Amino acid sequence: MRKSWFLKENLLSSSSMNFKVFQGICLGAAVLSLICLWFAGQIGDKSIDKRSEEQDLHEFLLENEPDSEKSPTFSENVENSVKLTKEIVSQRQFLAIVFTNFFHTARSIAHMNFASIITEIVIPQEILPSGSVKLSLFFMVLTLGPQLVLIFNEKLIARVGAINVISISYIVSFFSGFLIILAGNPYMIMAFMLVDCITVHTIAPLFNIIISDFVDDDARKNNRPSGIPSIVFSLNALFVKPAQSVAPVVIVYLLNQSGYQEYLKTKMESADLKSTILLILFMTPSVIGGIQYIIMRSMYNFRRPIVRSTHVV
Repeated sequence: MRKSWFLKENLLSSSSMNFKVFQGICLGAAVLSLICLWFAGQIGDKSIDKRSEEQDLHEFLLENEPDSEKSPTFSENVENSVKLTKEIVSQRQFLAIVFTNFFHTARSIAHMNFASIITEIVIPQEILPSGSVKLSLFFMVLTLGPQLVLIFNEKLIARVGAINVISISYIVSFFSGFLIILAGNPYMIMAFMLVDCITVHTIAPLFNIIISDFVDDDARKNNRPSGIPSIVFSLNALFVKPAQSVAPVVIVYLLNQSGYQEYLKTKMESADLKSTILLILFMTPSVIGGIQYIIMRSMYNFRRPIVRSTHVV
């Protein structure tokens, strides 16, 4: 949703150059969101009214049931949550998922937020003019390409396994960084950005699959009656969310060290700034992909769980 919004806004407002059109789009999005929120509230009120009587009756029966078990106290809930958290965090597989997902989120945010800066500085204006249809189409390919690859290769991913596909993407990312030797060709840079976009944004949804697999494996190892997906996904978000703030800070710091602030004033890129952007563009997938592959291979169990079928005679 965020990518499609960026694509439409970038196309209609000429890369945000037409500020009035940009304001109109924001206002239209706000009104549409308000309408959707109002309809959702109306539907929710009706469903709540239908369930209220049943819920009151259910609570009345529970209160008057002599053998009903007492609900755990607040301190017992906290103690149980801390215990479950320790059990999850102490597992190597969970740490492998969290660490690799952290780096992947940082790489994804950096790629999505700085694509326009990269194309503006390292791609000549003759090829991708600022605010042109060509630039919008290029961003559209970067946006829709990974989604199409994921959709059309759904069966292949299911057959190979999400974790194996993720590991292959790390290998491709690592070796793709060596294409920096061809960075003098702007078309090669554009092709690399497409490959990098596919290896980043196609793999991101697969983390939900391996986290779900971990939930099932955790329930089996700890003899739980059912999995605890809410705690696992919450802990994953707790450790991964900071990457969304760390990545832009690091990239902006590196750009400012190479004179990006001066470029914003003069619109004249220096050789130092261009070389820094090329290093960030090509070395980020190589370094992060290598780290992710090492972490995943050393800490994650790639064996698929054995599913035993039971026959009722």
